[in-house]
Amino acid sequence: MAKSFYLFSLSVNAPVRVELYSTAGARASDFARPATTPPGYGNEQGLIGDFNLPTAPTIWATDPAVIGGNGDTPQTNVIYFTITNIGVSSEVPSATFSYVPLQS
Repeated sequence: MAKSFYLFSLSVNAPVRVELYSTAGARASDFARPATTPPGYGNEQGLIGDFNLPTAPTIWATDPAVIGGNGDTPQTNVIYFTITNIGVSSEVPSATFSYVPLQS
C-alpha cells in the first residue's frame, strides 16, 4: 500500500469483517478479539480500522477520513490485514481498498 495513506473507500464481494493493522505483531495480538467486541479506546493495539460489513456487495466510503500507516522499524509500505467471512456463503471473500498514498 504505502508507508502512510488515506483510505477513502472499501468494497467487498461478501459479508466480511476487514481489519487493518500497522504491524504484524498488532495483528497477531488482536486475532482472538471477537467481531462483537469493539477495539479499546485509542490506537494502543496498532489497529488502523475494523470494518464489519454484513451485506454484500458493499462499497463503504470513509467519513471521517481513515488515515493509517506502517509501524515497522524501519518503516515499509506494508499494511497488515485480516479478512474474515461473516456470511453463510462459502464464497471466497475479497476486498478492494481505494486509497491515496501520503508517503510512499
